[in-house]
Amino acid sequence: MVAAGIMAAGITSTLIALQMGIGMYENARSADIAVQALEDEAERLRLLNWAELKALPDEANFDMPTYLIDAKTDPDRFTFHRKIEDLNGSDAAKRIRLHVEWHSMKGRHQERMLYLIYTEGGLYDYFYGSA
Repeated sequence: MVAAGIMAAGITSTLIALQMGIGMYENARSADIAVQALEDEAERLRLLNWAELKALPDEANFDMPTYLIDAKTDPDRFTFHRKIEDLNGSDAAKRIRLHVEWHSMKGRHQERMLYLIYTEGGLYDYFYGSA
């Protein structure tokens, strides 16, 4: 009887540990997908010249890149947002905030942000030119 009780406690603790491990794996996977999507959008913006960047709306949502969507990824779970504003009141420098929000398996609110600074006549404007 004592052995059965010890065995039941061992099996129960193993199942709890397994469930916690799966939850932590899913949270890490979701965070990785979110950061990859932010970095993808950052690279897309870096390829724009100054005129193209200025033509973007000040605030907009953007979608998850299709290469990140697979059978295990629900793209509707993530909300991506981009905000572009003048840096220190100067029209020659822009601060770009990329933001993603989602909920974990346990329903906890999660978010990540990435900030970029883009300047007129900067590196990318030099390579691609301003129209």
